[in-house]
Amino acid sequence: QDGSSVLAIWVTKSDEPSIAQVKTPNNTKLVFKGNSYNYAGFNGYIHRVAITNLTTSGLYTYRLGSDANAWSDWLTFRHVLPGEDLSIAIFGDMGTTDAANTAAQQVT
Repeated sequence: QDGSSVLAIWVTKSDEPSIAQVKTPNNTKLVFKGNSYNYAGFNGYIHRVAITNLTTSGLYTYRLGSDANAWSDWLTFRHVLPGEDLSIAIFGDMGTTDAANTAAQQVT
């Protein structure tokens, strides 16, 4: 609620540990642990990790997963503090038709 956290959510086939490794804009390395759960009939585990206490604006680098199974690629997100300008575009569940490409091109 105060703008100092990001929630990472991903799905895997196994109930591996839920870990986020994070490098801050000033190159501090952090590790956050979360949990996983699944629903009856759902073929996979949903992992959630709260990346908290983000006190610096800028580009954060992170990866998700664990040594027990596998890690994601290193990814990035830009964090802004409350009161700073932010513009975002969100779209999802784009399907499999050419309309998905058209929507993505319009956002870009």
